[in-house]
Amino acid sequence: MPTTRARALKYRNARPWHDQRPHHSTYLFAPLPSPPVIVRIACLFSIICYLHMGVVESVIAVATDLIGAVVGLIEGLRSDSSSGSIARNPVTEELEERIREEQRKREQAEAEKWRAEEEKRQAEEQRRKAENEAREREAERRRAEEAQHRAEEDARRAEEEKRRAEEARQWAETQQRDAEERRRQTEEEARKTEEECNNAEEGQRRAEHEKWLADEARRKAEEDTRRAEEGQRKAEEEKRCAEEERRNAEEERKRAEEARAAADKVAQEAREQLEEVQRNVRKGIKPVLIPTMEEYNATKKRLQYQEGLFHFAVAGIAGSGKSSLINAFRGLRNKHRGAGAAPTGVTETTSVITRYPDPDSRNPFVWYDVPGAGTLKIPDFVYFNAQGLYVFDCIIVLFDARFTDTDIAILRNCERFNIPAYIVRSKSLQHIRNVMEDLEWDDEEEEDETLDDEEVEGKTLGSEAAKWARAREQYDLETRKSVLRNLEQAKLPPQRVYLVDKETMAQVIKGRQPPKAIDEWILLRDLLAEARLRRSRSVVARG
Repeated sequence: MPTTRARALKYRNARPWHDQRPHHSTYLFAPLPSPPVIVRIACLFSIICYLHMGVVESVIAVATDLIGAVVGLIEGLRSDSSSGSIARNPVTEELEERIREEQRKREQAEAEKWRAEEEKRQAEEQRRKAENEAREREAERRRAEEAQHRAEEDARRAEEEKRRAEEARQWAETQQRDAEERRRQTEEEARKTEEECNNAEEGQRRAEHEKWLADEARRKAEEDTRRAEEGQRKAEEEKRCAEEERRNAEEERKRAEEARAAADKVAQEAREQLEEVQRNVRKGIKPVLIPTMEEYNATKKRLQYQEGLFHFAVAGIAGSGKSSLINAFRGLRNKHRGAGAAPTGVTETTSVITRYPDPDSRNPFVWYDVPGAGTLKIPDFVYFNAQGLYVFDCIIVLFDARFTDTDIAILRNCERFNIPAYIVRSKSLQHIRNVMEDLEWDDEEEEDETLDDEEVEGKTLGSEAAKWARAREQYDLETRKSVLRNLEQAKLPPQRVYLVDKETMAQVIKGRQPPKAIDEWILLRDLLAEARLRRSRSVVARG
């Protein structure tokens, strides 16, 4: 799995991802339907009931804006789904482009490396061939020089023979002249000299024969010289060709060296990138680890990823209330086993990511249960990629009492991949009750005998509401401080924490307004608004 330089994906939301609560002015849902009349009546009835419980402010704030926004968002997302207006996840789109880019770079580097090695092999083969031909031409040249030397030696000997023959001929002619002179001088001496004359003639014949032999030897020597010169000329031509081929081989070698240098440069850049990643890891700066296309497709197949749907993940350790919250998001209770509810328990029921479609087919949502672990044995970016968390539209990091290494790993890599992440604390109603029990309250005021029963009951209810409000405020403050401290320790930017309860969330999903809602409506609004803002074509068109 290739490793790139530490940088986040280019895609950016319309708002900073860590500011998950959308600004009112960014909502693009004015044309969406208002809450049904029955919801309005229920809200008004709830407000009237809660006026006597001292919680008017929270009910009014939630019942009007939040319910209308959430209902409008759900109807808008359903409309987008039915009209095919849900675009692809921008993170996965860019991730696929990055994967293709990395794959092209790997293939190009491999091709350059193979081409450099092939050119180097061919250049080496040409060099060996040129060296062999040069050796053969050198041997041929030496043979030609030896033949020329022999021809020159034969010519020299022939010339020497010719000279001796010429001297013999001249001597024979002199003898013949002397003999003729003596014959003319005396007839008497003719008989004596007849033999000498015959001998002279024989000598002349021998001289002429020797001259012919010398001429033949000279002609042969000249022929040998001509052949030697021709051989030398041929050797020089072959030497010139060999020199030309040597130059060509040298040029091929240089080109191969340049190609190898280019391949070495690519490899050096890859090594430098790896060293930079390792230095960044030592400094605490983790890279964006890009999966291969095979790993990416395998992840989508394993998670049953389907275009046109929103894929929401809930991550947390065993006992954090993960499965219960997923059931609540889907409008189910834990007891609804036959309705596809996620199994719940203190221990982790599975070690793999589990997929849960929304029971309402009109809702284009799929929920995922991501198992967590207290301590990671591998780097956080490796864990994030191994789980395939880069394909989700958002990830809810659910915790009960404290952050874990897995929570930090998910938040950190969500920031790198620019995936919206929501920090959610579960079981908040129980935690508020515990805080309420731990708070020190003043002794109960003495009962005023002048008050009637209704006034006493109203005073008691008001006291309970005040205790609840104080406990909730303290729980809210302590939780946010704890989360901020954990984020600072992990060198992550601050972001909102949502306080929810499974029972309250289940009622909210059913369209009810529970009296002790905390951040359930806000979480739904922020999650759905961010999802629609990122992927709805109709919202982009209106924007």
